[in-house]
Amino acid sequence: MEVEAASGSASESRWSKLGTSLPVTNVQALVASAGELTVDKIQRYIQPDIDAHAVLPELSDDVPVIDISKLLSPESAEAETAKLRFACAEWGFFQSRLGL
Repeated sequence: MEVEAASGSASESRWSKLGTSLPVTNVQALVASAGELTVDKIQRYIQPDIDAHAVLPELSDDVPVIDISKLLSPESAEAETAKLRFACAEWGFFQSRLGL
């Protein structure tokens, strides 16, 4: 859905102050134009390795932490599912941990 504003309106000036993002090419287009690939373009698609077990200690008291392995355990699935439900409903996100 496009939003059109009359020229010179307050709405237009508000939107014109927003920055633009870099154009993002999908991976298929990158492959099709492999000759034009640069290190700079490739770096946009590389994510640094993360420690899947790390929980940010400075946020762990505030942001809900869900232990994915507890969702699979018959002994703890009900309680962890309740925590997951709360995190999604109240926070909209959560940190995940995979305690094995």
